Amino acid sequence: MTGRLRILQVLSQRPESTGSGLYVRSLIEEGTKAGHHMYLVAAESLNHRLTDPPVPKSKSTIVEFGSDRIPFEIPGMSDVMPYSHTRFRDLTDEQLTAYRQAFSDALIKSVDLFKPHIIHCHHLWILTSLTAKTFPSIPVVATCHGSDLRQIRSLPRLRPYVSEGCSSLDGIMALTDAQRREISSLIPLDLDKITVTGGGYRKDLFFPGDTPPPPPIRIVCAGKISSAKGIPWLVEALKTINLPWELHVAGSGEGEDGAKCTELLRSLGSNVVLYGNITPAKVGEIMRTCHLFALPSLHEGLPLVLLEALASGCRVVATELPGVKEVIKNLNRDYWSTVAVPMTENGERPLKREEPSFKEGLRKSLIEQMERVSEGNLPVDLSISEFEWSSVFKRTEKAYEQALSEI
Repeated sequence: MTGRLRILQVLSQRPESTGSGLYVRSLIEEGTKAGHHMYLVAAESLNHRLTDPPVPKSKSTIVEFGSDRIPFEIPGMSDVMPYSHTRFRDLTDEQLTAYRQAFSDALIKSVDLFKPHIIHCHHLWILTSLTAKTFPSIPVVATCHGSDLRQIRSLPRLRPYVSEGCSSLDGIMALTDAQRREISSLIPLDLDKITVTGGGYRKDLFFPGDTPPPPPIRIVCAGKISSAKGIPWLVEALKTINLPWELHVAGSGEGEDGAKCTELLRSLGSNVVLYGNITPAKVGEIMRTCHLFALPSLHEGLPLVLLEALASGCRVVATELPGVKEVIKNLNRDYWSTVAVPMTENGERPLKREEPSFKEGLRKSLIEQMERVSEGNLPVDLSISEFEWSSVFKRTEKAYEQALSEI
């Protein structure tokens, strides 16, 4: 793409802590490297300020939740988040009005100051619809992160508003081809306006290291500690494995479910190390000391943490989700083992009748990869180079170019 662009990134969440937050940060970094100018609209809580904003204060407008104007916490794109939050399903009409008005004011202020060539929203949800309807003369594109599609399916009362604005987007970027098809079934937009840009990992933070030889076999998990991430069944499966192992967990949980899952992890005693929320650089350090990465999630978009683990030399055990299959499809079969995704209750936990087979599938896959650990650490497979952030941003630039060409 020729010429420097002024790109306004719009996220209704904290620009940290979650996959979409890290995605936005990476796009800002790559866009800046490419010579573009970046501005950010995002959210924070007065009770939990941003610790490491991705842009200077002068290049952002942050909507403050837990304030007099918005007296509730940030609504999470998932019902379980790694920070204090509100659920969209629990918002009253009055709260939704306050939510939209606060972001509308932030958007208008940002557009007046920054005068963007293009606006890039994240999540096919309320804020993206609002943005598209507010600025019909500016190209607006959006990235789908997966959690938005679950919200569309589970909250029919909000679907008409979301569909109204998102159907007028100038382009949608999907993480996988399967997600592209799902978007097309939910949002009335021409399929040729939906492209696959994927997601990425930072190769400066995630690369192989000198992993200590086993025993024990060091297993790592990273992300939210929740039932939706499969933590209870991973714990149960590990308790039945007699090989020497040690579990390292980076991340935290919130609410009653997070507390229960954390207690289950602690029941592993000296076999588990809990790090809490740590920086991506620290996650990379831990991954380089581990042999195996476990991702027993019940739902994911494109799991960037899986890419990070592979880039760090870890073998993988994961559920057979579309995003997982997208990442591993060209990898050596010895690198990974997958587990069938159980039927779930609202995507948050397996149906009771599915739990035994899910646990057994995890146990078998873990043992399969643990027995291969003695073969040594894995080299980084060249087939994941398409997931480096520099490659992702080049595909994103093409989506910008397509949207701008239709002005």
